[in-house]
Amino acid sequence: MAKKSNKQPARLSYFFGKGYLDLWNTIKESWIRNFYTAKEKLAIARAKGFFSFGGGMNLVATIAIFTYGSIVSAFTTFLHISVLFFFFALVPVCFPSFGR
Repeated sequence: MAKKSNKQPARLSYFFGKGYLDLWNTIKESWIRNFYTAKEKLAIARAKGFFSFGGGMNLVATIAIFTYGSIVSAFTTFLHISVLFFFFALVPVCFPSFGR
């Protein structure tokens, strides 16, 4: 008779492996969306002319999205990483048999 193993590698693999992958993909997507939105506004500003009212407003929007969007993305990236790492570190402490 085969010896039964109490280890649950699927749980550990999903929790730590997939969790980090999901974190990275979420962060990457937020930065991509930020730059894509700024790029869209810049294209509108270029099409309308930078010195027209509509073009100027879209140029200001481009700068604001790039500047403040990057600041917000950086803050939320740091917050997301901090919270997730806290819980990733908390699980083995609170549930020492996790994965055994």
